[in-house]
Amino acid sequence: MARYQPGERVRPPERTGGWTHLADAGVRDDPVVDGDVVYAGADDGLYALDAVTGRARWRSRPAAPILVDGVLYGVRLDGVAAIDAATGRMRWNHRFDAARDFVIKDGSVYAGVGFTHVVALEAATGRQRWRFRVPGDLGSVAMAADTVYVSSQEGQVGNEQGLLSALDAKTGALRWRSRLGAANLTPAGYLTATGEAVFAVTGTKVAALDPATGKARWRTRFGDAVRYDPIVIGGTVYLGDLAGRTYALDTASGEERWRLTTAGDSGLWSVAESRGVVYVGGRHLHALDPVSGEERWSRPLTARVSVHEDTVFAQDEGGTLHALDAATGAPRWRFQTGGDFQTRPVVAGGLVYVGSSNGNLYALRATDGLPGPNPADLSRRTW
Repeated sequence: MARYQPGERVRPPERTGGWTHLADAGVRDDPVVDGDVVYAGADDGLYALDAVTGRARWRSRPAAPILVDGVLYGVRLDGVAAIDAATGRMRWNHRFDAARDFVIKDGSVYAGVGFTHVVALEAATGRQRWRFRVPGDLGSVAMAADTVYVSSQEGQVGNEQGLLSALDAKTGALRWRSRLGAANLTPAGYLTATGEAVFAVTGTKVAALDPATGKARWRTRFGDAVRYDPIVIGGTVYLGDLAGRTYALDTASGEERWRLTTAGDSGLWSVAESRGVVYVGGRHLHALDPVSGEERWSRPLTARVSVHEDTVFAQDEGGTLHALDAATGAPRWRFQTGGDFQTRPVVAGGLVYVGSSNGNLYALRATDGLPGPNPADLSRRTW
């Protein structure tokens, strides 16, 4: 509030092509841009902002925005709500106990609930369609085609076993269940499903399962536990482990194509591919040939990475967004937020939208990273 003095006229800011919107708490959820509106989830509320000027259109209860078929869904730890995108008013609100791993597809909302259940809701009304109890402790939820896949872990401490259950998306009926092997003192399972296979991780092992039968097409074991959900791009599945290694495996055979070894896991592992180059973020940022793994360039940035057209955006742990030439790695610009990144950058309409723990949603000019003023217009609110 100290930025304004009573009785003093505030000069209209010059248009710079970018803007900064200050929330009352950290902006944690990836921005969603839809035409001339950007939706941003912060700890104090879900904001709908003019994508060009940053002026507030409405504000509602805190939630992560997901836009599907023109309907905005707000996802929270205690449930999910369908929100009118124009006004911010809730169409329905369904509360859960510690909800996680939301998937919204084909007119339904699928979510893991608590430690034991998966539920399906009608996306239009919020009415519960089915509820399924998994064996043991719930892990991850994924979906492909007409099947919901759920990982879980059961057994006594020191003798846990990983499981994967395949459910009919319409009815919740169990289609098959597959054992993934020992899962001692590891998460219940990282999981990625495509129309071709289901990739499930349990500790140091990864398996590719047939989506129709649950039978393993191949299994691979590593020396250290895999920490992240598999990333599937084309015919390659990428995996990152606790030692900082990145593995590129053939999706059909599980054969290792190449591996990248770095000095330990940074917690910022990410993989993106664009225009025939794969970019791996972690302890360092690497640009590699996706077939051979041969390095094209690297930068000493501990960062998560995303790519838009000919620009690589790397968010480092110091709160700086780096824009690099995708072909050479040469720096184009950088922007220091003064906080920690909470979202990935989203590029639309010549602007880069990114949220920070300092409460700012930044809209930076994609050409030079220049931010703009804070319009400070919170006059239209919906609670």
